[in-house]
Amino acid sequence: MSVQKAFTKEQCAEAAKICEKVFPSKYFVTENNLERKLINDADFCPEASLCICDKDTGKMLGFIGTKISHNRELYPDTAWLSVLAVDKNEQRKGYGSALVKAASDRLALLGVKNIIVGEDFVNFFSGIPEPDEAKTDFFRSLGFWVGDGNHYDLEADIVNNPKIE
Repeated sequence: MSVQKAFTKEQCAEAAKICEKVFPSKYFVTENNLERKLINDADFCPEASLCICDKDTGKMLGFIGTKISHNRELYPDTAWLSVLAVDKNEQRKGYGSALVKAASDRLALLGVKNIIVGEDFVNFFSGIPEPDEAKTDFFRSLGFWVGDGNHYDLEADIVNNPKIE
């Protein structure tokens, strides 16, 4: 059995351990970045950021971090699913679906009409990280529309880059 509860700063260390096993290190989903990019972000939505834990041991099985856009001009009635992770040993047991559904229900009560996976202003991912058929099927099964192609965040050093003049 499991229980859902609020995802807070106190859970960042345990969540980071799950992320270490779920996401490649290049995404830097660390305890520090969970605090900086999620909890301390102005758009963080504590009402719809949840973790699911084993009822008996209290061990975190997975978590979801959400944000709501305060930029009503660019993203009216919009929220972001900033990060979703379920312990590798606990995947395919319905925990991810339960977290997305619970977060979506709470976001709807807050007036959200559109949820975007990744792509928030201070994001970990520009969409589904390392997309594959299983991941896209997961989101499709929850009613998400998955566009064609992969999304990538790109950066360029415009000061020390001879290709940019």
